[in-house]
Amino acid sequence: MNINAENVLSIFQGNKPRAVILSLALFVSIMGYVYVVDFVDPNKNFLQQISRSIFQKNYLFYSGAEGGIYIRIGQLLEQKTRQRLGTSFTNKPTSGAFENATSVASRSGACGLIQEDTLRKNDNFIKDLNYITPLYVERMHILYRDRGTPELDEGKAIISNNQEILRFFNGAIINTGHPRSGTRVFAGYLLSYLEEVEATKNNAEKDGEFSITSRSEGFQDALASLEDDKGEVEIIFNIVGAPLPKVTEILKRKKEVKLMGIDPIALQSINRKFDLNLRPMTFEGEYEQGAKIPTIGSYAYLVCSKDVPNSVILKLLAILDDHKNEISGRKSDGTYLLDEYDFLPAFEKKYNSYFLDFLRNLFLFIISVAVASASAMVFLAWVISASRQTQYFRKITDIYSRYLPENSKLDDKEPPFPRPIINTYQNEIVSKLVHGVSQLIVIAQDLRQDYKTGGLAINHYNHLIANVYQMKGIFQGNLFRRVHEVLETQISEETEQPIAAEELRHYHTAGYLTYDHYQKLVKVLKRK
Repeated sequence: MNINAENVLSIFQGNKPRAVILSLALFVSIMGYVYVVDFVDPNKNFLQQISRSIFQKNYLFYSGAEGGIYIRIGQLLEQKTRQRLGTSFTNKPTSGAFENATSVASRSGACGLIQEDTLRKNDNFIKDLNYITPLYVERMHILYRDRGTPELDEGKAIISNNQEILRFFNGAIINTGHPRSGTRVFAGYLLSYLEEVEATKNNAEKDGEFSITSRSEGFQDALASLEDDKGEVEIIFNIVGAPLPKVTEILKRKKEVKLMGIDPIALQSINRKFDLNLRPMTFEGEYEQGAKIPTIGSYAYLVCSKDVPNSVILKLLAILDDHKNEISGRKSDGTYLLDEYDFLPAFEKKYNSYFLDFLRNLFLFIISVAVASASAMVFLAWVISASRQTQYFRKITDIYSRYLPENSKLDDKEPPFPRPIINTYQNEIVSKLVHGVSQLIVIAQDLRQDYKTGGLAINHYNHLIANVYQMKGIFQGNLFRRVHEVLETQISEETEQPIAAEELRHYHTAGYLTYDHYQKLVKVLKRK
């Protein structure tokens, strides 16, 4: 393909077909940009960023179960966003963090809350989540009903490789939270650790098979069962922000209900085995005697689908920052739960970098579309040129078949070789030849005009014009022979009105006869 700048630029001149070509080139280039960028990184799609900011007005917020911090945040955002943003976040109660993660990852225009370690690093849909910022730390609460076991006195009830802990859990009825909650995920890590410890120490041979009964009741129902001396639930797992008022109340009201700790060594083992980032924490300042009870912590993260604009996320965080006191009560040190992490300043700093990303994405869009459009224009110009080349070839072939007459045919006799029989319809033949040369001259003019206006690529033009000149030479050679025959016949028969010199001059001037042919025919006339 060989198309010069003049060919391409001429497509922008004037008429409607060229406007259609330009529109088509832009459309193809933009669609190509969208496809490639979405395949590489959808978050860099400038067009989607603009459309989301302008057209997306309704969002979903996946929160949590009744009575928890998550659902309070969801309810607050549903109420306040309608007042302050001009958009709406519809609160969607869920069973917990794991359901939130899968819901946000599989939908557009959605946000939710999850624990940082709800998903492991190799989970397939983690790439579909936009981790915005931590909001606060959630601590694993393990509440149990004391059976009067002296080995588990205060400060000794810790999940570890302690034999008494294994015996306490063996056969117990444990509430591990809703099946799709973060609590169920973290409880699974801890119980897996205990099973591994039991298997290592061969407890099955000493104390029988290690087994538990798992329940998936809501936290409030499980808490009521734990408080009831005749209730079936003996242990409750719940990872949640502290202090939790209902936990504070039951610890004060029911002395048999206590908090169980988690050995930091057990935490290290769990992090190493499952490739997690759980943090060692305590309940110091959250509950009485809390400083003596080690536990694990994980940040509660705001996550969104990747199509939620950063400007909307910034406003969400501003609402949470303004209404911290409506999410949880004041702690003993005078702070609120959402004071544990400075999420708004942290995201504002990131937001400035997002704006630079936006400018980079804009630049990428402009460059990509410009280059792709130019490439598309060149390609379309070549396609149009190739199409016109085919049309011109058909015209040339048609002229050849219509206007180039059969000069002669061979005699059937063989005396000693076939003799050509000349077609003697001279006037008819000359007329056809003149019309053929005339049509070829017109085609040559059309070719130059199409090349000048960008309708033909230079290689197509050169090939076509060479064919036209070659064909024109064939026609001119036949015309010369026929006119020469006419003149010779007129001279030999002394016809009264031979072809005049002026008529020959007209043929030459019009381009039907070459100068050499014209000179030879003039010499024949002078013999007359």
